[in-house]
Amino acid sequence: MKAITMDDLLHYYNNELEYLRKQGHVFAQQHPQVAAHLGLTEGRVEDPHISRLLEGVAFLTARVKAHIDNDYPQLTESLMDTLYPDFRAPIPSQTIIKATLTNTISHALTFSAGTEMLLKDKEHTCVFRMKDDVRILPIELKNLTWQSLPAIAPELAAEYKAVFSMEVIPNEMADISMLSDHALRLYVSSQGQLGFKLHEALLRESAGVAIECRETGKLIYLPPSALNHYGFARDTAFSAHDVRTSSAHQQLTDFFTFYQQFMFVELQGLIDEKKNINVWNDFKNGFKIYIYCQFDHEMLASHIDDNCLSLGCVPAINLFEEGFQSISADRLGHEIKLEPKGMYSPSTDIQKILKIKISNQFGQEQPVLPYYSVHERDHDTYIDGVRETLYWTSRKEAKKNAYDPTDTFEPGMNTYLSIVDDACSVVGSQKGFHINGKALCTNRNTPNQLEFSSEYPQVDMIRTSHCAVFKVLEKPTPWRLPQKSHASRWQFVNALTLQSFANSTKENSSGLQVLKDILRLYSPGDHLQNKLSESYIKGLVKLELKPATTFIRQQGKMALCRGTEINLTCDEYYWSQNRVYLFGTLLNHFFSSLAGMNTFTQLNIYNQQESEAIIQWKPITGQQDLL
Repeated sequence: MKAITMDDLLHYYNNELEYLRKQGHVFAQQHPQVAAHLGLTEGRVEDPHISRLLEGVAFLTARVKAHIDNDYPQLTESLMDTLYPDFRAPIPSQTIIKATLTNTISHALTFSAGTEMLLKDKEHTCVFRMKDDVRILPIELKNLTWQSLPAIAPELAAEYKAVFSMEVIPNEMADISMLSDHALRLYVSSQGQLGFKLHEALLRESAGVAIECRETGKLIYLPPSALNHYGFARDTAFSAHDVRTSSAHQQLTDFFTFYQQFMFVELQGLIDEKKNINVWNDFKNGFKIYIYCQFDHEMLASHIDDNCLSLGCVPAINLFEEGFQSISADRLGHEIKLEPKGMYSPSTDIQKILKIKISNQFGQEQPVLPYYSVHERDHDTYIDGVRETLYWTSRKEAKKNAYDPTDTFEPGMNTYLSIVDDACSVVGSQKGFHINGKALCTNRNTPNQLEFSSEYPQVDMIRTSHCAVFKVLEKPTPWRLPQKSHASRWQFVNALTLQSFANSTKENSSGLQVLKDILRLYSPGDHLQNKLSESYIKGLVKLELKPATTFIRQQGKMALCRGTEINLTCDEYYWSQNRVYLFGTLLNHFFSSLAGMNTFTQLNIYNQQESEAIIQWKPITGQQDLL
């Protein structure tokens, strides 16, 4: 909300004065017995006292109208806080953490999603938590090589042009025969174009996989489908997103802010009871993995080394649970600012409220639910023995100078809490009660200030023993404020109106514009990331939808399923060829999540120079490939 200037007020004043003069004359003509004494004629006022009176009234009504128009953004922002809270929330810093077992540990360890850790250097400390479960195995990956033909590798019946190989070596004193992992999760840790190309080669160009025992040479063959993309089906419960934002739209923001969290590959089928396969037990002294690729790449042949893939990696985000300072209900009023407590409170912002409870002087507690949780409207809160139905609402507001890059004041967002009744009317002060709760918090822009080197930031686990060594692989991303109020109002209107791609045909390209607007809607607001996301968006030049059918297998029976074929054309001037696959996979999952029940989507990507699709995905419904 901006301040009202005198120039703004002058515009309203002139309009109001014009209205009073013209409509006052009409009113006096139609009701001469009541208003003839006003002395109004069209275009002028004969009585100077009446003229001054009209000018005063025009000034007052101009102020009222200006304030109403100026306060309108508060209405839209309040609606956004309820309907699309992620538009009004900052985006926390994210990174990739690698865990390695210490020499004294000979068995695998599992760290659950939500496990908290401290990232620190000499001056700063902040709290991150894992976004996913991570399994740390007592093995190492060594001797990664890319071989063009002729390659030293076991023969494969399918046609291939290159072989990517690696050795899995058990740690000293480790017995891997006891492992029960059906899959080996790998993080493509190569930077830039090398990482994108390796990621695509493993997932799209695989012709098959062979696993060879290091001692006996025994072979186990796996199909190309054993290599799978990991990251898009990740549980979002430990992310910064609100449950009111769909997972499809969450992934758009996650990709544009930190695409590395999608650079994971899983090799599945290491244990298959039906086929009597147990790689860990059969090859307990180590084995070699050969991945046969349909295409050869000179860049991979010359740059692949042992740092290109990493085990024991997990995305982490600057989020942690923290209580906020107790609020006496007798000073609640219309709303009150929430203040996090704890050792990091000076540089802590509330990302989202987790729970609110109200307690009396006897320590009896009652939960207060969010107002938007309409499915839980049967709860009651008792105040002084009187039954009341109470809920909470909240709003966010940028702190002073938060968007001024020249200001040395540390930016942030304030969160304000209101207690309301069933009709969303604010409940005023209440004596003898206190409001407490928990929130999900961030360290604001502290991760931006961490030193990133071979030595820092150091990682310390908060609630676990020292059985593993943790390292930060990727520089923590900047903490990002939401878009400014005028931009967030644009977001709100677009979120309400952008609904369908269905009109996109050869003759009608409106669906392409809808897609571009949705991508812009969920891309971050800062200049650096906007430049990256805009290159993807501008690279979309054509979108065409066609009805399609495919076979679906359920319980051993085949049936036909109707769906939509999506043909997307890109401009390689804006898209790097090596980035097309990852971004296309994002869009593939996005489109499939919007498909109707019992339907599917199939994405094909073209470039402007070729008539054949450069990448084709399998028909998919939700997160499942149909065939």
